[in-house]
Amino acid sequence: MAANVPPGLLRKRFGFHAWLGHAERLWQEVLAEARACAREQPTLVAVHASDHDPRALAAAREHARRAGVERAIQFTLAKAEERTLPSNGPGVIVTNPPYGSRLQAEAVSLLYARFGDTLRRRFLGWTAWVLTANRAATKRIGLRPTRRIPLWNGPMECRLLCFPIHDNPVTRAEPPRWRLEPPSE
Repeated sequence: MAANVPPGLLRKRFGFHAWLGHAERLWQEVLAEARACAREQPTLVAVHASDHDPRALAAAREHARRAGVERAIQFTLAKAEERTLPSNGPGVIVTNPPYGSRLQAEAVSLLYARFGDTLRRRFLGWTAWVLTANRAATKRIGLRPTRRIPLWNGPMECRLLCFPIHDNPVTRAEPPRWRLEPPSE
């Protein structure tokens, strides 16, 4: 949306092309107008994408290229806690961390806890949206979600959770004691 690229702009065929009464000439005019707007409109927001897995980052870059928005995204190979922040103020983080289907439960729990620590220390005033199917690990983030939206990721029931991050920095070096204890299911 920020790049003003309509969904499916690069798509060659749509089901409505076979409809009786489809006005191909009118469609081509609308398509040409959409392409011109997408080229003319500058990106209004900075989009930063990162992952610690080079294959995941390459896949994200390829999908962005196919969607026509690669030029609007800065891709970085890094873990969340290693990211340098843009200097232009608070923003929004969207993440889909592992649920535990490929990683052991203890490793996933630790990952969520470290992610929560990073949010509360480095992303002050930001908002984080987390898509997850692992409710137990989500509690380890240490923030209370203000929104919980049920979704399905393939066959897995998930939640899209909104975590506003307070402006006050966490000053203690140690994580809270409750975070050191194993999560209860």
